[in-house]
Amino acid sequence: MDILSFVLGVGTVAIAALSTVSVVAYFKVSKVSEKTSDLERGLSEEVDRVHRFVDEHKNENEYQFSEVYREIEKHINDIHREIDSRLDKLENKLVKKVA
Repeated sequence: MDILSFVLGVGTVAIAALSTVSVVAYFKVSKVSEKTSDLERGLSEEVDRVHRFVDEHKNENEYQFSEVYREIEKHINDIHREIDSRLDKLENKLVKKVA
């Protein structure tokens, strides 16, 4: 009977210790899980912020490139008009000399 009492006592202590370790491990795991979720949420927000930043600057750059292209096109058209005007004047002078 003494051996049975000893075995039951050791078993009870072992079950209590296992239960305590299980509860502590559960709380540690849930704390780590919560921190992981917070990190994941923060990382997701940061990625979204970077995407918005890139999109905003992409639009700004597209606008600036369009402006530069329009300016270049305007200058080229001005040069063509000036050349055309000079050629017309030269043509008129040559026609007057020939006639």
